[in-house]
Amino acid sequence: IRELLRRVLTAVEVTEAANGKEALLKVSQKQPDLVITDIKMPEMDGFTLLTHLRDRCPELKVMAVSSYVGAETFDHCTFDGFISNPTSMAEILSKVNNMLGMRS
Repeated sequence: IRELLRRVLTAVEVTEAANGKEALLKVSQKQPDLVITDIKMPEMDGFTLLTHLRDRCPELKVMAVSSYVGAETFDHCTFDGFISNPTSMAEILSKVNNMLGMRS
């Protein structure tokens, strides 16, 4: 999914992280406008990453991506959006553009 996101999101700067720990480090170095995280990752899952991000940057927009669980699983979480995997490039672009307040 990281490869797909990098190829699709050409209008924005994309920084990748291999896992939640690396993502936290990168966010602490330069806060992005949006974090898109997988739920199932090595080292730290997306739910734990969300908790740490909310503690450090409460206003940061965070979207979840998963092929293991559906959007209804996130009702109790504070993710700002959800992308199911597999998905289309058009859906990814639409959701990211909406999240960032950009025109499609």
